[in-house]
Amino acid sequence: PQRPTALVACNYHTTLGAFQAIQDAGLSLSRDMRLVGFDYEALPKITRQPIGIVAQNIPEIAAATVRALLKQIRDPNLIGQAETIRIPTRYIPSPYSGAGRP
Repeated sequence: PQRPTALVACNYHTTLGAFQAIQDAGLSLSRDMRLVGFDYEALPKITRQPIGIVAQNIPEIAAATVRALLKQIRDPNLIGQAETIRIPTRYIPSPYSGAGRP
């Protein structure tokens, strides 16, 4: 089987694990693989590696959570009812990966 050329990690811990596994396999993030991770915007700068980051808007997530909780406090009938709240993320290309390239 062919080796994958890109990996998208779903959170900070899997990003770190993927980064370590890529290094342990002797692969290069600039030559052999692309890695996109979640949440920790400083990771590419700390590692000096071309890791793209999908950043969540943590303050907006917190504000939406508080609004949802207050809504349920005001109306206990809403407790347990599903509600979809969409909060956009943003892609931050690594400063080490070239213009916009993950």
